[in-house]
Amino acid sequence: MPIPGDIDGTKIWCNCLKCKPKGTRKGLSGGNWIARRTWFLHRIWRDGLARVAEEPLVLTRRIRRLATATRGPDGPVPQDPEIANLTDGRQQDPCALHTTPDIDAPHPVEARESMPSISDESCELNEEASGNNVFEAESEPFQHGSLESVDETVEEPSQTGGAGCERQQEMDVPDVNVTLEDMKTSLEFIRLLQHATLDNSGLPPEVIGRIRKPPDMPFAIDDPNVLLSIKLYIATANASDDTYNEIREVIMARFSEVTVLSLYRVKQTIEDLTGVVGQKNDMCVNSCIGYTGPYSTLDHCPKCGQERYCPIKLRVGKTVARQTFTSMLPSTQIQAFFASEDVASEMGWFFDTAERIIGSTPAGSTSLKEFQDIASSSELLSRVADGSIKRHDAVLMFSIDGAQLYQNKQLDCWMSLWLLCNIRPDQRYKKPYMLPGVIIPGPNHPQDLDSFLFPSFHNLAAVMRKGLLVYHATLRQQLVSDVFFAFGMADGPGMAMFEGTVGHHGAFGPLGDPVSGCDHDDIVLASLRARNETQYKQLRKATGLCKPSIVSGLPRALPIPFCFPPDLMHLSWLNIPDLYLSLWRGTIKGSTQSSPKTWNCAIWASDDKWAAHGRLVERTMPYLPGFFDRPPRNIAEKVNSGYKAMEYKTWFYNYAPAMLRRSKPGSNLDPNLGLTLD
Repeated sequence: MPIPGDIDGTKIWCNCLKCKPKGTRKGLSGGNWIARRTWFLHRIWRDGLARVAEEPLVLTRRIRRLATATRGPDGPVPQDPEIANLTDGRQQDPCALHTTPDIDAPHPVEARESMPSISDESCELNEEASGNNVFEAESEPFQHGSLESVDETVEEPSQTGGAGCERQQEMDVPDVNVTLEDMKTSLEFIRLLQHATLDNSGLPPEVIGRIRKPPDMPFAIDDPNVLLSIKLYIATANASDDTYNEIREVIMARFSEVTVLSLYRVKQTIEDLTGVVGQKNDMCVNSCIGYTGPYSTLDHCPKCGQERYCPIKLRVGKTVARQTFTSMLPSTQIQAFFASEDVASEMGWFFDTAERIIGSTPAGSTSLKEFQDIASSSELLSRVADGSIKRHDAVLMFSIDGAQLYQNKQLDCWMSLWLLCNIRPDQRYKKPYMLPGVIIPGPNHPQDLDSFLFPSFHNLAAVMRKGLLVYHATLRQQLVSDVFFAFGMADGPGMAMFEGTVGHHGAFGPLGDPVSGCDHDDIVLASLRARNETQYKQLRKATGLCKPSIVSGLPRALPIPFCFPPDLMHLSWLNIPDLYLSLWRGTIKGSTQSSPKTWNCAIWASDDKWAAHGRLVERTMPYLPGFFDRPPRNIAEKVNSGYKAMEYKTWFYNYAPAMLRRSKPGSNLDPNLGLTLD
């Protein structure tokens, strides 16, 4: 919004709280002569219009006070028409000036007194402010999904799927002027996904041709030598390449009539049979970024400055990347699953279950008669009901996590998986039904996760837009599967990068709403405007949002944040047990008043008692039913030696309630331990 300038140097008398002398009581006269633009900003600030970005953030009492700047004692303060006349005449978004209902809102004067002070210098948003713009919403929205005059090679949506094959409409969002580099990069990744096609994917023509027209018959292996080679390759998948080569030589030395394919040939044969291929891309040697999307033309890492190509090879005119990462394309793996008769027969579980749940739920009912894993999701059920998800559509979950591959070597390797919701849950998470995604080899955690996910998500967005042609081995026919992205999953740090939030270290977490039946107005993201980097950081701190998620570029996906379920496994199986263990052992940190070992709950503070408890846990192994999976080992000895999450879970929720009473009578335990004992 343009700020009226001081063309004639005129000063204006302002009697707002900021211009009154310090200590002036409410209602008394006072003020100051200030510049016209400063008066204008003080007027906006006084009536709360400058605080529209912070209005919806009812997170703590302080934020609630800031959020009520536009409220008077009897309701919202109307916009001053004099201020409206000073604007540039553009029509403002009516949603940008909404207020958040708040039953204990303070008086607006009290709220203003709690706000940060505004000086003349900070209010004069002229050349300095315009040079530090982060994202300033314009008045005219644009359609992100519009492909006109953008990409001549964009494929039209397939019409073979009937009415249910219509692609999900993309939201109108306001055009923005972005100058913050990280934000510009994130938006560019999303823009590229919105215009994704197989033609601009960088894949070889033969791979693109295979995706567009897969074989119309199940793959079969007639040559016994080829079958032997593939079985040998699968059997030695966890061994080294030398193991395969040595076994191959032994077999051919003993049986002269047998020819075992070389390692390279057997890999090529599997690729030809299944169509499953990997896409290699360059990456920074420090794992900062992958050279994809907006980074694809760079020859140095923008984060650490390391060279992309080997300098020795460059001297002789060769461009060889110093480090690469691999992305297994989801589209080719989905086609291979449908082409397998064993897997294709399992792919109908989700749709059949969803149809049964919908059919058994009376019209207008607010509760379900049946709960069946993901098929009971209200978001997914509504899309099955309206035809957005059809019987043969692949419904995907994405999961990414870091792993420490070596015990004595720091190597932060990140891996991802695609999971098919179509398969019933007792099979879905087994190795044969998992689809590998991206493998980021380390050595550090990625700084820009979007750059590593981009090849996989670009491939996914391209086939979502057109529809994926598959051969259904059970039906013996080709059909179009409209791929749908259901959920993205990760641990706490991974989810923060994936969904574009600050994570669990943010200033305010999701505190919930304690008022029964309270439903605040929706927050219009376009109203969260930041004119400079300082305001952006304030909004980031208050909302926990730092960038748009790459999932925003997918044409068929659950809306954000519904597609990002919380990480309950780490919370309930690792974080909570570890916290209580530190209480019971008396090792929790942070107390300055007394030693935790003297607390009433420190029942295993003594090393002897802790060792005795560990032996008791170990002795229970033979008595644990098999459906509990892995029995806990001696926790006193193994807790720091790779104690598994399943062991933690069984020990904490199944063993500890009884063993705690054995160690110390329940009447003497701290009542806060009810999480375990009740």
